[in-house]
Amino acid sequence: MAIVFEGRDTAGKGATIKKIVEHLDPKFFKVVALGVPTKKEEKYWFERYPDFIKKDRITIYDRSWYSRAIVEPVMGYVTD
Repeated sequence: MAIVFEGRDTAGKGATIKKIVEHLDPKFFKVVALGVPTKKEEKYWFERYPDFIKKDRITIYDRSWYSRAIVEPVMGYVTD
């Protein structure tokens, strides 16, 4: 299962994620907050996301590929 929290900076994504995971067993979930992509990831940035999805585990993304597709090119972190 993948759950994505999307929103503007300081919208409360991190606080909401923290509130949810405090009630979960850590061996059954992973919180993923991807930073600036590596040189390899700049070219294939979408491929970073599926790598974190595991069978029988909840993957919680703090932001998604959608914001990365908008934010990273505007900030100059990736090329077209």
